[in-house]
Amino acid sequence: MATPLHVADRVLADISRTTHLVAFLNPTNLHEEEHAFFASTTSNPRFTYRPFARIAGLRTRLESVNVIERTALGQLFRDVKESLLKELDAIEHIGTDAFTDVQLYGTPSRALVHKAYEILEHIPRKPPALKPITPTSLKATFEKALQQYGFAGWNIMIKPTVARVSVSPSKRSVVISEKARFSENDIKSLLAHEIGTHVLRAMNGYRQHYEIFGSDAIPGYLPTEEGLAIINEQKVGALSDNRLRRFAGRVLATSLALKGSFREVFAELSTFFTPKDAFALTVRVKRGLNDTSAPGGFIKDHVYLHGKLELADFVAHGGTLEPLYTAKIGLEHLSLVEQGILQPPLYLPRF
Repeated sequence: MATPLHVADRVLADISRTTHLVAFLNPTNLHEEEHAFFASTTSNPRFTYRPFARIAGLRTRLESVNVIERTALGQLFRDVKESLLKELDAIEHIGTDAFTDVQLYGTPSRALVHKAYEILEHIPRKPPALKPITPTSLKATFEKALQQYGFAGWNIMIKPTVARVSVSPSKRSVVISEKARFSENDIKSLLAHEIGTHVLRAMNGYRQHYEIFGSDAIPGYLPTEEGLAIINEQKVGALSDNRLRRFAGRVLATSLALKGSFREVFAELSTFFTPKDAFALTVRVKRGLNDTSAPGGFIKDHVYLHGKLELADFVAHGGTLEPLYTAKIGLEHLSLVEQGILQPPLYLPRF
């Protein structure tokens, strides 16, 4: 017989799969606006987005979830519900000046922004590596890696997408951009980051008693997940100077986007990056808005460097990373592992 928590779990996990915020943020007119941006010296892009008409129904389902259990697990379920309601609010306001995700991911600290500038000013940009590896070859590499872990039922597709590689453990799918090309270092990085972190944490999470632990629903999981992914890249020798600079650039971009226009963010980033890279970094943080001359945007990208530094400090003070593979949880949820509420991880990286 299903317990009240299991009933709530099914609703929360299902809505989490449906409302993955990033999936709704790709501008439908990106290529046209990029051309217009570089043809001008003053204009800011005006982005359009595909509509999402299910907000009201999903909000009604979420509000019907009533978790009364007064335990750490019960509180976590209530936190998940509140976080998903905030995510619905963000989705509802995509394409307006009211769009923001600050309620979900916070903002970069002054110390983090200072560290980002330090990286960008002291680590020089290297020439880009040759990228001879095709999407077809990467697809075969991913298939082999998933088979080695014993993960069946995954669908790896090559499509015309904006993201070079997009992994969705909840759908057991990987999408590779048909136009992307990859270097040998890219392959090492992707295997450590995507398979050795995102996929493993999700697959361990799905072994738990509640489905939310394999989903992207738990507040605070993302800095830990992305920080662990970067540390894993470093372990396999794939964290290049250019990639570290990119994570620092994302911190800088989020800080600037909070108060500046698209063009203002782009101008500062152009001090450290090529125009193409500066534009791509700026799109990441100003997406969500229609009029990108307004301040704000998708202020999530600081979590990558923040997570890496937070985990490095955790390890320096005696922490171990293995329990973090238990599920898609944050550092603050390790007590659930220590108390035996969550099962130890079965799948660990093979590097």
